[in-house]
Amino acid sequence: MGRALSKSSTRLERRDEARKLLANEIDPGQVRKATKAAKLDRAGNSFEVIAREWFGKHSANWMESHSGRIIRRLERDVFPWLGSTSIADITVPELLKAIRRMVQIAALLVQMWSIRGAQSTRGVGAGPVA
Repeated sequence: MGRALSKSSTRLERRDEARKLLANEIDPGQVRKATKAAKLDRAGNSFEVIAREWFGKHSANWMESHSGRIIRRLERDVFPWLGSTSIADITVPELLKAIRRMVQIAALLVQMWSIRGAQSTRGVGAGPVA
């Protein structure tokens, strides 16, 4: 019942907005079309779309292992946070936050690798200390 109430109140709000636009001699249908077109344009200029275009352009010159690493890192570390954001709307603080997140992940991986390396060499050649 609450859902039906919210749907009807949303409809009423939209109706009121359309009436206000019409009172100012603005076609609500044209406003809707312009809003939709702006959303599509922004989606076409999202960070992920631009980054994938860049990757496609440059990856042909890279070794396969390198290009695989680059796209995996973008998909894992950048796209979840900045991928859907329009390239024009990305701020320096947002970019720095994403970079810091990647640096933290890299630091954790280095720690894990060094611990794993220390554990694997502990037993090799180790004997009782006299």
